[in-house]
Amino acid sequence: MRWRSIIPYLFSSVPHLSNWLEHHPLKDNPDAPLWVSVGTRNSHKQLLYYGLYQRLRRIAKRAGIKKKVNPHAFRHARATFLANHLTEAQMKEYFGWVQNSKMASIYVHLCGRDTDEAILKMYGRFD
Repeated sequence: MRWRSIIPYLFSSVPHLSNWLEHHPLKDNPDAPLWVSVGTRNSHKQLLYYGLYQRLRRIAKRAGIKKKVNPHAFRHARATFLANHLTEAQMKEYFGWVQNSKMASIYVHLCGRDTDEAILKMYGRFD
């Protein structure tokens, strides 16, 4: 990934990362992993995929979310959101897909309403 394509990630992430770093349980240790477990098991050890998955499930359950939640769903949701704002070529660069990749079509599900809104906006008929 080139620096040019990293900038949008950094821009949207800086406030959240800054907040986490201020509250990081090992913030005084320069060798500490960025993401650590904050529970009772494996406390302050590197957070692995399964640990993140379990944490997301617990948070979703407390929030009353019935759908399955996993880390990959966030990437999918971001791709779907950005599909309304970026061209397919821009999305491929943003997500690190090669230009002949079919990943955009796999990740992005635009409903007919989104298409209708885009056409109406094009003709100045949608606010």
